[in-house]
Amino acid sequence: MGGTPTADIVGALNPSYAPGILEKGGVVVGLYGDQTGSGGAVALDFDNGHVAAVDELLACTIQQIGIDTCRIHTGGFSMGGLMTTQMSYLRSNYLASVVSYSGGLPTSRGPADQDSANKLAAMVVHGGASDSVSGLSFQTASINFYNDLKTNGHFAFVCNHGAGHDVPASIGPGGWQFLRDHPYGVKPEPYAGGLPSVFPSYCTLNP
Repeated sequence: MGGTPTADIVGALNPSYAPGILEKGGVVVGLYGDQTGSGGAVALDFDNGHVAAVDELLACTIQQIGIDTCRIHTGGFSMGGLMTTQMSYLRSNYLASVVSYSGGLPTSRGPADQDSANKLAAMVVHGGASDSVSGLSFQTASINFYNDLKTNGHFAFVCNHGAGHDVPASIGPGGWQFLRDHPYGVKPEPYAGGLPSVFPSYCTLNP
């Protein structure tokens, strides 16, 4: 919402990681929001149009590039974080793992899982008590998401960086490592015994 995919992807996923993705036949895709909203504001995607867009992009990459379908991930910040959270339910049939940066659930329960058998993993990041925009507490929304995941048998952990509505550079390496370590249906859970040292101390399995 108001951001650009290029800047936000670079902020959350350092461009130095891109060669490793491309060398393995992968792609990184960022979506622009609808810029035609009332008064020039960014229109909010309450109709889940981003889900249909991702389905089409995914179909094209499978057909034209031949990506590894066990390594389909999503992540987003703020409005993108809310969309990431929604996708973790609405497209649980193909997502391997997700990273929500200041996203989450405004309510205690998300939409119905498309595939409840896929217990995808989630890294849930928020900025603490000051992580709030227009009356929405992303700290509360993030904890709602974490609690709902855990209740339904998913692996999830929380990173409270305490810096408000932002994505600090310190979280980038951990987010990248998390996605690499969590392909579709990975067993046993690689972080069951604790988080690797790449994660900042503010990340915890038991918030």
